[in-house]
Amino acid sequence: MNKVDTQTLLTQNAYAKHRGCSHAAVAKAIKAGRLARCLHRDDKGRVRIDAAVADKEWAANTNEMKRTNGSAKESESLVHTSVTTTESLPVGSHSPAPSAESRTAGDEERFKTEMLARGEWRATAESQNGTIGFHLNGLYSPLGWKSWEDCVQEFLATKDGQGGHDPAKLKVWVNTVLAETWEEKAEGVDADSLKARVEPYVAEVPAGVRLLTAAVDVQGDRLEAVVKGWGAGEESWLIAYSQFHGDPGADEVWNELDEFLLGSFEHESGGTLKIDTTLIDSGGHHTDNVYKFCKPRQNRRVFPLKGMQQPGRPIVGNPTQNNSYRAKLFIVGVDAAKDTVVSRMRLKVPGPGYMHLPDWVEDEYIAQLTSEKAIRKYVRGRGAVREWIKTRERIEAFDLEVYALAALRTRGANYLRKALQAPVAVEKSITGHPTAAPEPPAEAKQEPTHHHPRKQKVDQPRPVAKKSSWGRAGIRPRPWGR
Repeated sequence: MNKVDTQTLLTQNAYAKHRGCSHAAVAKAIKAGRLARCLHRDDKGRVRIDAAVADKEWAANTNEMKRTNGSAKESESLVHTSVTTTESLPVGSHSPAPSAESRTAGDEERFKTEMLARGEWRATAESQNGTIGFHLNGLYSPLGWKSWEDCVQEFLATKDGQGGHDPAKLKVWVNTVLAETWEEKAEGVDADSLKARVEPYVAEVPAGVRLLTAAVDVQGDRLEAVVKGWGAGEESWLIAYSQFHGDPGADEVWNELDEFLLGSFEHESGGTLKIDTTLIDSGGHHTDNVYKFCKPRQNRRVFPLKGMQQPGRPIVGNPTQNNSYRAKLFIVGVDAAKDTVVSRMRLKVPGPGYMHLPDWVEDEYIAQLTSEKAIRKYVRGRGAVREWIKTRERIEAFDLEVYALAALRTRGANYLRKALQAPVAVEKSITGHPTAAPEPPAEAKQEPTHHHPRKQKVDQPRPVAKKSSWGRAGIRPRPWGR
């Protein structure tokens, strides 16, 4: 080694960083004589490396042909996708070679020590401050440690006996043997499949609907509400979706909601339907406001709800009045309700359980419908559990579907059957006589009328409202909390 100006020379650590390899690899190359002319000593006798010369020596003294067993191919990493099995012993325990053509005796595990010696460290990540990182899985374990056969046998042990794998066991194998992160398999619905089902409604409420329920979600600066129509076998139709902007801690926004819930919806038969049951989420920051609104409207079946994530809990149970307002509160089993809603969004053919969407529905609403997915995760002491996770920030539409279904279930199974047998009510005019639906021109009968919820609807003449009908027909609304 020569003593030269060390201003442009690198330490072994610096050169390892320059090459993207480990300090041990550089030290080994020096010891093996593959790096020689590039080495110099500084005034204190420490070894320094001329990077330009070292790069040439490294390239010249690295036998690519030898490192790939006579093939000029690039060296490859040992990955689990190379592992194959036969009916007897896993071939992967002897040969992780990427293809049958390249398999030679040099690929067998008994040559692992030699293969590891010829290998090189390649950085797979680098931080902003220049620190580099490496990825190394269990297939690289030296002879006498974990063998390839051990890796394969541990993988086979994760099978559940039904053609699949136990998620908890497979997760451990992926983390500890492959040194990879575990990605939970999610169960959800694709938004494009829902967009394909949108359809025009002939009337605001299609003929198959016999019962309406509403659901309200309380946000920090608004209320969001949907109205769902229900038919045979709980086939459903989205009837209306509205937002009421304002502070939920003030009266004005609740007055608007109340007027909306009091409204009538035009049925395809010429009659009208009113909302039968409404559930309002009380789990946010305005719990008292929700109770205050619902308590005096219980005779109209307007109730607060509280969602509870608990496996096995039914969609809805008996109400409780354990609150300061003594309002009837329904506990909703959101896990069961979400499972039901998602399974119905997967149905392709109209019929029992099928969810109809009108052609006025916006892409944002559909995106929110598909905003949660179910995954299975391992929880210490509980084993594998199923959990719903959000895939986007806004999920109000999905929550409202859950609440509207719960509102229907508060009525019981027999109530919907009776509603299906009852005729649709015909709203009376001011004179007290039924208002006949106007006969459309012959040409108009051929084309369906598209109704956007509550936005294009023209108010019909109504009788003078009594005290119980405040907020409509020009009567000044009284404070909603009284």
